[in-house]
Amino acid sequence: MSKNLILSIVFLLSVTYSFAQNGSINNGNTNTVFSKYSFFIPNIFTPNGDGINDDFQGYGQNIDEYQMYIFDRWGGLLYQTKDYDKPWDGKDFSCNNVCSEGIYVYKFITKDVDGETHKYYGQITLLR
Repeated sequence: MSKNLILSIVFLLSVTYSFAQNGSINNGNTNTVFSKYSFFIPNIFTPNGDGINDDFQGYGQNIDEYQMYIFDRWGGLLYQTKDYDKPWDGKDFSCNNVCSEGIYVYKFITKDVDGETHKYYGQITLLR
């Protein structure tokens, strides 16, 4: 089953609870719960060399494994990486040609720290 979820929200939840014993109330105890896994995928980037949004990648936390694939509209593979630190720069990795403005398809496969696999499919708009 594919996920079209583009944004996973990271949240902090604090819970305060009190227990009554023998008719008296204890001081409240607070537990903080963090979301273990999150992943965000932008929907547009501008690889024009201005230093702002020049690369495309997914962003997240608590990711053990990461794979990114970029395809053209005919399904041709333009870029792939298993390295979180190697985003797509808007070039075809087979010939290093600059890709035209347009819409491209991405596929991300990640594995979180608990070993669960997450798959994301969607579109990224490239503007120059």
